[in-house]
Amino acid sequence: VAFVCYGIFTNSNKIFMKRIIYFTIGLILLSTTSGFAQMSFEFDNKEYSFGNLSDKDTLLTYSFVFCNKGQDSALIKRVESSCNIIVNYPKEAIKPNISGTIDILLDISQTIGKFNKSIYIYGDTTAIKLSITGNRIAAPTYKDEDYSAIPPTSNKDKKARKKSNKKKRENQ
Repeated sequence: VAFVCYGIFTNSNKIFMKRIIYFTIGLILLSTTSGFAQMSFEFDNKEYSFGNLSDKDTLLTYSFVFCNKGQDSALIKRVESSCNIIVNYPKEAIKPNISGTIDILLDISQTIGKFNKSIYIYGDTTAIKLSITGNRIAAPTYKDEDYSAIPPTSNKDKKARKKSNKKKRENQ
């Protein structure tokens, strides 16, 4: 591009025809670079939160819905994701004004607490970032299931608990 601009706008004593040739070459170069299909996907949402999850939730699925808002067909070249994510995406070109989905399967069986995962969608010239967040809460664990710290609700329950505890000590 710099070479073309130099040829067009120099003040040397070169003939006018050389400038026209440089200008024509520049127009051809600009027209060919703008002819590449750009990935212009418009997503319903680029971030999704699963919220608070129990420790029984281990496999999560979600589908990001998009539409090709460009004038040309667009192709997803590659997808990169954080650990423990399987991504399924369309391998063929998406025609203009056609919707598609990017389906994810997330394994959080080894995760406790907050998580933030990313998926990057790469086209010819652009990249789109999708995010998934959530919080997996571990269930409290009890040793020996000892509920003696829970206060009785009535005197009758209190007497029954004393008898039960006395029998437990005698059996030991």
